[in-house]
Amino acid sequence: MPSIADGVNCGMRVGSDLRAFREQVTLLRGNVVPSAIVLGLIALSTPGAVDAQLTLTVADQPTTVIGRTNAPGHDLIYVRSGGVLDDGSIAILNGGTHDIRFFDRDGGLLATLGRQGQGPGEFLNPRSARFFPNGAAIVADLGNQRMTSFDETGSVVDEQRIHFHEGERVPLRSWDPPFENGLLAMATLDVSLFESVRREEGLYEDTVVIDVFDDGNVRTSLRYPRGVAFHAREAQRGLTRPVPFSDAILYSWGPDRVVVGTTHGRIFDAFDPDGERLGAFEAQGEVGRIEEADWLGYQRALRRELDDPIRIRGRQVGGAPVDRFLAETPRSAERPLFDDIYVDDLGRLWLREFGYVSDGDTWQVVTLDREPVERVKLPAGSRMLAAGEEWVLVLQKDELDIEYVSLYDLRRIR
Repeated sequence: MPSIADGVNCGMRVGSDLRAFREQVTLLRGNVVPSAIVLGLIALSTPGAVDAQLTLTVADQPTTVIGRTNAPGHDLIYVRSGGVLDDGSIAILNGGTHDIRFFDRDGGLLATLGRQGQGPGEFLNPRSARFFPNGAAIVADLGNQRMTSFDETGSVVDEQRIHFHEGERVPLRSWDPPFENGLLAMATLDVSLFESVRREEGLYEDTVVIDVFDDGNVRTSLRYPRGVAFHAREAQRGLTRPVPFSDAILYSWGPDRVVVGTTHGRIFDAFDPDGERLGAFEAQGEVGRIEEADWLGYQRALRRELDDPIRIRGRQVGGAPVDRFLAETPRSAERPLFDDIYVDDLGRLWLREFGYVSDGDTWQVVTLDREPVERVKLPAGSRMLAAGEEWVLVLQKDELDIEYVSLYDLRRIR
């Protein structure tokens, strides 16, 4: 079997090359996926904000911070997954150093599992992990094309080969952990289905495929139109970006379920690993109109993303080409409801409400049994790693783009 680097040119990339690759395949957030076509999802059109009050809050200061000092093990880079164990310790899959690190609640390094390599228990660009309360773990290792299971002592108990599609299938967001039963889900962009929607306007459509693998074989396959992207040939020598604010597919998976919806919809469908529908999560909110502040926020975010400078296929991005791209790109008139999604180990759905704000990100917490929707504000720009009834573990970045992990107490307001 050819390596992933041979197949789709994304194998053992690190550093700026990996960042360039992420741009090359285009981030999911913001691509058009008509919800009526995808899942029959509800997309409301009445302007307005969610009127529910916050029901949960996090402490002003985290109880544990890992990555902001020179202490042993705090050199975090490309954190992929995290978890909190029954004994209170914190597990982190650190992709940049190809290992798992365990810390106590004071941030002290307790142990390290794995190292870079191709032998048993070694990793080569590990992309995600599921941590169990007793310290056992399942790690999806992209570079070695395998999934490794460890028991609570750190011993290897099982290895499975991961089958990667050959041909024109590009892996997309791949940091979601394996299912608790050892099955692995992977989302890919099928560029073989890439077709022109309105060529004269530079608009194109492609397809996202979510596969569930069992011992390297496809067990379930879910397909969704990713929608329309804008291909700015003149502005950026062929730079393809999502159409700003357009209806986009959002997906994630937890211990026993895949959840799929769109940025403009309130209904998110849940499926088990066999593709059987479990039910639907119903969030709150109404789609409104894009304001000038939203457009200015999008421009700032895009410039931070592209004015690094980084390189896409060897070409520098930033400066005047980005100005031309912003001048040419079409944009949706409707304001999305959500822009990020996460499924925690309790099976709850976390949805980040759309907005460019500096004082924090508001997340809705939704259950399948239609309990009242909870809302909590987390530090701005946080990426969810894990959540329990009384805590939340998030990945953050400082002003120098250096990663650190924070554990916050989660408390009920009312």
